[in-house]
Amino acid sequence: MAVDLTQTRQRIDEINQKLLALFEERQKLVRLVAEYKKENGLPIFDAKREQAILEWAEKTGDPALSPYTKAFFEAVMEEAKAYQQTLLSE
Repeated sequence: MAVDLTQTRQRIDEINQKLLALFEERQKLVRLVAEYKKENGLPIFDAKREQAILEWAEKTGDPALSPYTKAFFEAVMEEAKAYQQTLLSE
């Protein structure tokens, strides 16, 4: 079966739009978490929470994609921590 590169890329673009919307929604929630942490004197980094998310990510979905899924969530969490740091330093 031949792959239609144009159609495949169009589908990727559609998924990217959804990922962007979800990322923005997630970051709005990250802002709320940062506000809570600031009010309660909590650190940005929560090792137990991150470990739980990464363990979940590794066990979810296609096992062949597990290392990439883990890397994806690590990147998302790094961006969340960077955003929280920016918010807390304001």
